[in-house]
Amino acid sequence: MTAPRRTLPVNVSLLVDRPLRLHPGLVLAGLFVLTRGVMLAGMALGEHGNLLEAVRAAGNSWDSHWYEIVVTSWYSRHGLQGGFYPGYPLLAALFYEPLKTVGHWLNPGYVPSPPLTPASPMGHDPLLVASLLLAANLSLVAALVALWKLYRPELGAGVALLGCALLLTAPSALFLSTGYAESTFIAASALAFLFAQQGRWPLAGLAGAVACTTRLAGAFLVVAFLVIWLQGPRPRPVGAALLGMAVLLAGVAAFPVYTWAAFGDPLLYVHMQALNWGHRPSNPLGSYWTLMRRLGWGVLAELRIRPSPVTEIGPRVQIVDGLMTIWATLCSALGWLRLPLAQVVWIAAMLVFPLPTAGNVYAMNRYLLEAWPAFFLAAWWLRRHRWLAILVMGLGLAAMFLFARDDVGGATYVG
Repeated sequence: MTAPRRTLPVNVSLLVDRPLRLHPGLVLAGLFVLTRGVMLAGMALGEHGNLLEAVRAAGNSWDSHWYEIVVTSWYSRHGLQGGFYPGYPLLAALFYEPLKTVGHWLNPGYVPSPPLTPASPMGHDPLLVASLLLAANLSLVAALVALWKLYRPELGAGVALLGCALLLTAPSALFLSTGYAESTFIAASALAFLFAQQGRWPLAGLAGAVACTTRLAGAFLVVAFLVIWLQGPRPRPVGAALLGMAVLLAGVAAFPVYTWAAFGDPLLYVHMQALNWGHRPSNPLGSYWTLMRRLGWGVLAELRIRPSPVTEIGPRVQIVDGLMTIWATLCSALGWLRLPLAQVVWIAAMLVFPLPTAGNVYAMNRYLLEAWPAFFLAAWWLRRHRWLAILVMGLGLAAMFLFARDDVGGATYVG
């Protein structure tokens, strides 16, 4: 009988001045609390110092209202909610139903949210807001655990922790803890990679199916699975891999089949995105060039040389959009030097996917959170440059603080 495996303390000297041995769970928990605290502090500043309103605002941040509509009203051709995939609101609904029971028990006068429409006020039901926040933040915890397990054997404990830190301190990482689907998608896609690389194909397919019902970009897991299988040890497990791929493909087809059955339109999501969000076919090179131009305009505006011609988003957001696009491009080109090919393909897919239907291309800083292997590649590059890593994380936290303040205050569109 073998002894149970014990997780050893990890040297986190990459992140601190002196070597310090701590349990990795404590390090991840500390990073989570620190970065979410910075986000809440920025939101509280945007809400004139009111922390309770900051928490409420975190669950009412732009797209979250459409997820509230899905939780309470499911889908309707007459609302904008058709432009959002159901995975994240379904997860939130799993929390909302028991929370309503608790709400009735604690307060007999509690009235759950009625079925919402696009015209309904945001944040009417605090338990609905809490459900969105629970779904997002528990997904983020699951994502951190999955990413740690994925990268510790490949890159080492220090780099795995630094990669998680870079993800948590990214300027747009506030969306990982507000009413958005990014953390759920990252958790599901990271688990899909983890299980696939372990050869646990049915579980990989199940996690991938969750990712595919959370965001359309999850369909790229089909390519990633194929690459992982082809590069795996021989003899390759054909039966288990086929089962996992079948479950994954069922996840890819699930939402289009639903909208086809319910509304007679398997491409309802695409049509709603075009109608309501301007995501129509466009030249991907033109979209990329637009992001680069906005980067330049944002820099000039921040230096007070010339105002940016783009007024819908602030100069800082234009700068971060451009820098994250350049960074993802470099990771796509050079990632093969250290990361498995399937993960490099994933980075490239998450970068390229929004560009052909970019529309306003305002949310690249948020979309590129989903290119999560890039954060661990950056951690590998920074592993011997402690002070540079600390500087990058500090700048990211400062930008996150400003983004959170501006997003809550309505000063600018962030993502």
